Amino acid sequence: MGLRYHAMLPTADLSHLPPAARAAIHRSRDSFVTADRGHVRRRNDITFETRATHFASWLETAGFTVDNLALIDASVFPSILHAYLTDVKAGDNCLHLSTLGPEALRGYVTAASDAITMLTAKPCSYIDPTTISNTRPKLLPMLGQIIQQRGNWKEPLPRKEPFTIAMIDSLRAYLLTESRSTSILQVFLISEYAVYDWLRLGVFTGSRISEYGQSSSGKKKGSRYARIPDSIDAGKWANQPLAFIAADFVFFSAASILVDPAFCLLNTALAHIHALHPRFRFDTSETNFTIRKYTRLIGVPFDPVVAAINIIRRAHILGIPPHEPLGQFRNRGSSTNSFLQDTHVRNHLRLACRLAYPDPMHYCRIHILGLVAHSTRVTAALCLKLGGASDEDIAFRLRWHVASVPTYLRECFNGIDIVMQIAIRGVFQTR
Repeated sequence: MGLRYHAMLPTADLSHLPPAARAAIHRSRDSFVTADRGHVRRRNDITFETRATHFASWLETAGFTVDNLALIDASVFPSILHAYLTDVKAGDNCLHLSTLGPEALRGYVTAASDAITMLTAKPCSYIDPTTISNTRPKLLPMLGQIIQQRGNWKEPLPRKEPFTIAMIDSLRAYLLTESRSTSILQVFLISEYAVYDWLRLGVFTGSRISEYGQSSSGKKKGSRYARIPDSIDAGKWANQPLAFIAADFVFFSAASILVDPAFCLLNTALAHIHALHPRFRFDTSETNFTIRKYTRLIGVPFDPVVAAINIIRRAHILGIPPHEPLGQFRNRGSSTNSFLQDTHVRNHLRLACRLAYPDPMHYCRIHILGLVAHSTRVTAALCLKLGGASDEDIAFRLRWHVASVPTYLRECFNGIDIVMQIAIRGVFQTR
């Protein structure tokens, strides 16, 4: 691991430097290359390394060695990248697919370019020098055309769809039926009920899966859940969970008096708790530690305070330690907890869709593949928009860049019904 970061370091002969200086430079370089940059960066690095290794194998097949490659003039490098990209596009890649999208193709070019720089100690750029001063520099025309053609003619992925109030109602009815055959306590702990609570809260928070669960590829190998990088830069937060923990849920009374979370465990909890102030943890941006405020929405199924109380109660019953993510559940018959994953959210949303719309010709059933974990963010944006929020308001509420809002709103078809018509009354107005 570390090719990407090795490529960022300038190559130079250090033999003329004092021994102590050489040692200090080598230590700093080793520290830079091996630093823990978090699970997302780590996953990206693994992908990068795999592609770079694939390129090295391609070079060998093409008759190149480290020695003869180093003798080639840098002006030939774009032609080598073009030949490689042509083969990658045709199916000679890590996944053996001839349908790779434009972003994946660009990733292969990036890895190959950095690999050439590492192997030859000569700069190898895939960027068109005439556009280098542009806000978004373009690829060299010979490379850009290959990728652009794939983008122009590739079949788009299914659009992310919002979930509807009918789906949530059907999921609640399903849970009620299940509890009659066993017990409400057993059903309260299963993944379907956990997803039900996080979806209801997500209508307000617009949470990504990483904020309450675990993405299928988001954890460091050997770790039970995704963590903040173990680095000096992260300070006291180093190695803590990325997802919500119990301390991130703060409750207040109607008189704005801080309420002990232990009140969540009482049958009279709602007599004491009126507001929820969740603290959003790390997403490696300026929105780290953002706090949003939500009050009771009495009499509606999307009360954020009730959903949060349920989440705290479930954590208590499951015995989740204070430093672990709250997004956990327990399968029936099991004595151990499991973490919510994006697959749980996706599968249970699609179950709710089938229950709510038994006719396979219903719009939601036809587009059921658009129901994914990210549907929570789409739904939250749509609720706010239909509730009268501007794009700037939506960006503030959901911790987005304002330029992302129109993209999310275009992602869904909002004519299927008045999405979350009951929740809308409170989403925008709840502060």
